[in-house]
Amino acid sequence: MTMDFNKVSQVFADRRPNGEVVELQETYSALKARVVPYINVPPGGELGDLKRIRLYAIAYRQILLHRAISLFEGSLQAAIDENAYVMILSVRASFETTAALGYLHKGDRFIFGERMGRG
Repeated sequence: MTMDFNKVSQVFADRRPNGEVVELQETYSALKARVVPYINVPPGGELGDLKRIRLYAIAYRQILLHRAISLFEGSLQAAIDENAYVMILSVRASFETTAALGYLHKGDRFIFGERMGRG
């Protein structure tokens, strides 16, 4: 899905300053720029292997990124459609996605920082 920010600008014209729409567009572009088309994660491997954990973490981060982009698009489309209920659900799901990403990064720092520091 590609967002039509002209429609978003029209919807927000009476409610928000134009600068906020530009900020939304910049955020959307920044999210899309982080998408990786393919991540090769070989199946199997030894449990606890740091390389395996790192590859799975990168893949999961991409899953969360794709989810965040879809929710961002959905919330803007809900604004265009004037569907407050869907917008609220999209924003809530976005918070949950951000929390999962934060939890993942906290674990990354613990696993790679602790083990590499001791190694």
